[in-house]
Amino acid sequence: MGGFSAPDTVSPYGTAVVVDPSVALAPDGTAMAAWTLTRGDTVVAQAAMRPVTGGWSSADDLSKPAAQVRGAHVAMDASANAVAAWSRDGVVEMADRRAGQAWGAARAISDPGSTAGPPSLAVSGAGAVVAAWPAVSGGAAVVQAALRPAAGSLLASQVISDPARPGIAPQAAISDDGIAPVAWQWTDPSTDPSIAKSGVMAATGVAGTPGTGPATV
Repeated sequence: MGGFSAPDTVSPYGTAVVVDPSVALAPDGTAMAAWTLTRGDTVVAQAAMRPVTGGWSSADDLSKPAAQVRGAHVAMDASANAVAAWSRDGVVEMADRRAGQAWGAARAISDPGSTAGPPSLAVSGAGAVVAAWPAVSGGAAVVQAALRPAAGSLLASQVISDPARPGIAPQAAISDDGIAPVAWQWTDPSTDPSIAKSGVMAATGVAGTPGTGPATV
């Protein structure tokens, strides 16, 4: 019969506020969890790993401390390589952890001319990556996204939503062959906010190529 184990405390406890947990699992059973942790006046993104056999590791800081760190999200590929992304003071950052190694340094992936919110992140079995996030750019609420082919470099982020239709809450996915759909909520800004028309739009990218434009779903 199946069932759950007794709970383990994965994050630091007793001296900090921890929110926004995310978890990922590799085919071999390696697990990774990520969250944001507030210490005093600053926040960091953290992660811990559970190997195939054994307990959870101690937490690693993924980000530098900042006034605002939100939405830490982790994903893994078929080889147990991990990717994490989060929003730090309005900038989306990403870090990688190769299987059996330490986390690499965080790097900014969002447009420096925009203010970005918490990202959605997905990784294919082969290691291709898609990240999408809400942002304010040029006064418009848009959805931005970035792709990284398997064994390739991250492509520059781009606006994938219609700037005339404010976009929020994107969700990203990616297939083993690098097809990466992103869906988000949009609202018609020309209507009364209390009864605003809204819907879902989506755009599809292919890791390594430009994506298709937004379409109403």
